Amino acid sequence: EGLAETPTVFGVATSAVNLNTSAEMIVLGEVDLDLLGLDIRAAVEPFSYAGDIAMRAAIQVDPFSLRNLMQRMDIEPPETSDPAALGRVTMAAVATVGSDAIRLSNLTLGLDETTFEGSLSIPQGNNDVFELQLSGDSIVLDGYMAPVVEAVGGPSGPIAAEAAPTAPVEIPVELLRLVNARGDLTLASATLSGMQFQELELGVLLDDGNLRMHPMQATLFDGQYNGDVRIDASGDTPVLSVNERVEGVQLGALAKALFEQDNITGTINGSFALSGRGADLGAIQRDLDGNINLELVDGAFEGTDVWHELRKARALVRQEEPPEPNLPARTQFSEVRASGPVNNGVLTNNDLLAELPFMQLTGNGTVNFVEGTVDYRMSARVFEKPEFVGDDVTAGELEDLSKTKVPIRITGPITDLSVQPDLEKLLQDRAKQE
Repeated sequence: EGLAETPTVFGVATSAVNLNTSAEMIVLGEVDLDLLGLDIRAAVEPFSYAGDIAMRAAIQVDPFSLRNLMQRMDIEPPETSDPAALGRVTMAAVATVGSDAIRLSNLTLGLDETTFEGSLSIPQGNNDVFELQLSGDSIVLDGYMAPVVEAVGGPSGPIAAEAAPTAPVEIPVELLRLVNARGDLTLASATLSGMQFQELELGVLLDDGNLRMHPMQATLFDGQYNGDVRIDASGDTPVLSVNERVEGVQLGALAKALFEQDNITGTINGSFALSGRGADLGAIQRDLDGNINLELVDGAFEGTDVWHELRKARALVRQEEPPEPNLPARTQFSEVRASGPVNNGVLTNNDLLAELPFMQLTGNGTVNFVEGTVDYRMSARVFEKPEFVGDDVTAGELEDLSKTKVPIRITGPITDLSVQPDLEKLLQDRAKQE
């Protein structure tokens, strides 16, 4: 009694029990155990019953459903995007049962399609610590996340799936307060939302509702990720804080994974020190505060030719025929740098600097992470001797553009930015100059 609301039957079967009273030893041999629907076979080594009993056995657990086990223990299984997730678990190990803990060494643990090897210690007391050392092959984490909300009326219903409200991802406060744990986890690869982490190393420390995941490092899109993630669930409202850095990450692959966009390339370096308070990730995002530093190197913005847009804006002011565009439209950059504070989920950036082959951009703006929108005003200074402008550029065009600071506006959702000369400000500046 006590494992579940209803009494639980614990079955033990063995061919013989040999009791040696002079040596105070017991020999069980092969034992079959049945508990909560788990079928366990154990080859138990001879053990002494004098004093505290310590048993050691090689165990094999037949495949079972973790969902079914949780239901038998009156625990509600989590909803997952893959209904089959948590459906098949296998285990083999050498178990040592002591008065303070059950220790599993030479552990092989199968979770659906992923295999882990290592060791695990399960405490027997109320205030003891779970300890784990696990190394796994590969895992796709998306299947274990909350399911995506379907469109109202089906895939072609009146509300598109991306516009439908989604349930916030809650911080598992009760679980974090219930368990104390420490250990290390390594994975050959892990996939989450299209991001592929290779050679993932993760240290875990959970103590009285305070979770720290550090060190936390992996190879990400040919670059390196390092992080220190903490969740404080000891108070009334959880607090999430992250201190992360990326170096040499390929921006094109990252943008494709996060936003399904393939309009930007380059290498990204950055650091993020952020924290937020809330019961779920949505509330934490709205409360997010901290600092961000970003640097993009040797890339291109596909779909927009800033040089052509400048020439077109100049032709409009001069009331001349606009130049023919060069297709496909793209803008190369050698470096883009930006930094600034984040307050309530909004980054305020006042030091944007972009180096292009033909001009330098400076400016300021905001990035709203809650709404997923960008609003920037920048000033472009065209070089007197740009690296590349095209054979059809006239001396008059180059003179006009190089002597004028051209305002540029970047607006819109992160997934579909609009980069255009600010014609209104351009005309106002030209009128003041005249």
